[in-house]
Amino acid sequence: MTGARRMPADGETPGIMSLAESAASAAVGADGCRPSVGRGVRARTARPAALEPLTRELDAWARRGAIATFWWRDDDASGVRPELDALLELRCEADIPLSLAVIPTRVEEELAPRLAAEDALAIVQHGYAHANRARPGEKKAELASGRPHADVLDELIAGIDRLRSAFPGQFTPVLAPPWNRIAAEYISLLPGIGLTGLTTFGTRSLATPAPRLRLCN
Repeated sequence: MTGARRMPADGETPGIMSLAESAASAAVGADGCRPSVGRGVRARTARPAALEPLTRELDAWARRGAIATFWWRDDDASGVRPELDALLELRCEADIPLSLAVIPTRVEEELAPRLAAEDALAIVQHGYAHANRARPGEKKAELASGRPHADVLDELIAGIDRLRSAFPGQFTPVLAPPWNRIAAEYISLLPGIGLTGLTTFGTRSLATPAPRLRLCN
C-alpha cells in the first residue's frame, strides 16, 4: 500500500486534495462508511514491530510541534476482492482518505457499484493495461522510454475516459504508473491530456516536475 491524505503544502493540487464525495446509493453508515461485507475489522491491540521506527520519528516530530503529511495509495485495483474489502474497512475505521489506483483496461463490472458508496475515496489512474513495455534487460515499466509519444498518450487518454465514465465523481486526474516507473520524456506531456498529479516512489527531487503537474510519492 502506498493513497492520499493531501499533497504537500508548498503547492497544492485541488484534484488530489478534493477527494470525491460519495455517490451513495447503497446503505451507508452515519460515518460515511459502507457496512462490513462478510468480515469484521480485526481488533488492533498491538502495533507491529515494523512500525516502531516510524512511531519514534513521529513522536520526535510531535515534540517539536511539527505535523507530518501522508499520502495513502493502494495499487492494482481491478475487481472486488477480500483484500479490497479489508482495505476499505480499515479506511473507515481509521477515518483516513484513500486513493485507489485502478487499472483502466481491467476494471470489472462489480467494482464501480462496490466503490460508489465509499466516502473519502479517490480513484487514480494506474497506467493503462499494466503491461510491461520495457526493453529486454530493463526494469519493468509500461511507460518505458523509447515508445512513440502518440501511442503512450492515446493509451493514457483512453484510460482517463474509461475511469471517468466508470467512477463519476470519484475519478481524480492523477497518474500512478505501473511499477512506479515513468520515462522522463513523458512527464511534461501529462498536463496536456488533463493529468494534474503524478505519484511514483521514493524521495522526490521536485514538487512540480512540469508546469501544472504536482508530484507526490
